[in-house]
Amino acid sequence: MTMNRWAKNPRQIIVDNFPLFKPGTVLDLGGSDGANALYLARNGFTVTNVDKDKQAIADCLSTAAKEFLNVDGVVSNLNEYKIQKEYDNIITLFTLHFLSPKAAKGLINQMKSKTNVGGLNLVVAFTNKGEFDVSRGFYFNNDEILDIYDGWEILLYKKEVGATKSGLNQERLHFIARKAHT
Repeated sequence: MTMNRWAKNPRQIIVDNFPLFKPGTVLDLGGSDGANALYLARNGFTVTNVDKDKQAIADCLSTAAKEFLNVDGVVSNLNEYKIQKEYDNIITLFTLHFLSPKAAKGLINQMKSKTNVGGLNLVVAFTNKGEFDVSRGFYFNNDEILDIYDGWEILLYKKEVGATKSGLNQERLHFIARKAHT
């Protein structure tokens, strides 16, 4: 068992904004070994964690089983993933830059269409400003995410530049929107 490849604790944006989540279900896209998924399940949510890393999903499910948590795991490459059902909340944190631009935009459109009314989409992602080579993968341009989520209630939108695990500085955006209507 190889636990906590990326984070031992849930991301602070999840903890700080927990009261905004619609009770019920959560889809965590690119959730690795489940720090966010397990936190949400411990707080009463039914969570599906999707990641291409088979061992990460196995580790998440092992912890969930030991704690009798309602967590499901799906091993899938998000470049091809199709969201099969509707969720109350859909989250993706530091994942979209691993996808092709076409796949990332398709996944965001799926997130929007598969979120129940009153539910949230929470996105933490890199923009195209900083030291990364942005010629590969998906990076948000300017305020593009605001156009994508036109018609949704924007609850949080902020950008900040900071060092990444690679040591490079890159702007990231923190975004939460509530689906106001169908």
